[in-house]
Amino acid sequence: MATITLTYDGRSSVARKAIDNLMSLGVFSMEIKEVGNFRKKKKDEEESPYDPEFVKMIKESEAQIERGEFVVIDDVSHLWDVIK
Repeated sequence: MATITLTYDGRSSVARKAIDNLMSLGVFSMEIKEVGNFRKKKKDEEESPYDPEFVKMIKESEAQIERGEFVVIDDVSHLWDVIK
């Protein structure tokens, strides 16, 4: 019997699906070992795919809306006059 060592991100659904498919076919069995300081991250600790500056701008915009710091434009035909 041969031993193959795989290192992959356990959160990757593609990798997990491929491994599950191979296991269901009986191609191999799997033993999971924890390596180094790897630990499952909590949902709020996961890395965001968004640029932190973009997220900061959106959150600030939401806060401005809550504070009532916005303008409602009823007639958009004169939009450029309002923006000037």
